[in-house]
Amino acid sequence: MTMPGLSLRYFGTSAFEIVTEGGKRVVIDPCITGWNGKNISPVPLDDVVNVDLILVTHAAPDHFGDTLELLRRSRADVVCDPAVQYILLDSGIAPERISVTVWGMVRDLGGVVVRCVESKHVSCTRYKGQLITGLPNGYLVTAETGRTVYHPGDTAIFSDMKLFGQLYKPEAGLLPISGFPGIPAEMSIEEAALATEWLKLRTVVPMHYELGSAEPAEFVSAVKRTAPWTRVLVPAPGEWISLPGHTA
Repeated sequence: MTMPGLSLRYFGTSAFEIVTEGGKRVVIDPCITGWNGKNISPVPLDDVVNVDLILVTHAAPDHFGDTLELLRRSRADVVCDPAVQYILLDSGIAPERISVTVWGMVRDLGGVVVRCVESKHVSCTRYKGQLITGLPNGYLVTAETGRTVYHPGDTAIFSDMKLFGQLYKPEAGLLPISGFPGIPAEMSIEEAALATEWLKLRTVVPMHYELGSAEPAEFVSAVKRTAPWTRVLVPAPGEWISLPGHTA
């Protein structure tokens, strides 16, 4: 059986849009207008307001990003951890639009299935003078035809990634490969390449790196050594990429 294609758009940092075969628009970690003047996407926020679902991995500003503004300007629902839920409720977002989640929970949201999995990081931010903390999440997003994309958020490498590959068989992974100047990386390029092998990904896309750096090219080389069967795509911010249909 030939399966239809999925489309992905990279905004920058760890922000992506997935358009499913059924036309559902899912945005993950929508830091589109940038943070601290960095990694500003060429995509205007107005181009994203027709989104159906927003997934936020954790509360850090480079991941929470434009979540609140998108919720105010769209009819989207959001999946998030308790820290992000607290901020959204306090900001006036209706509770019925918020699906708070923890590791292991699976939700069918209009035909798109979102499985929340562990992430080795922390969810915290300063909000109204307080430190708000919660639980960082990774997400496995399964489209209507059963094809799955894995977004781990910010994370260190951990052995359950191999289990995710065995159990959930994600076709594509969006993996962090670096930090930013002055901020150490949670997962190195070599570790991200090993995670690619563990997950048995058909396609991998690097994220969470300084734009213009040599790190994506270094990741391409590392994956060729570690998981040579995997296709590595390095989209520019604003660029759409296709996960073409294949024979199941």
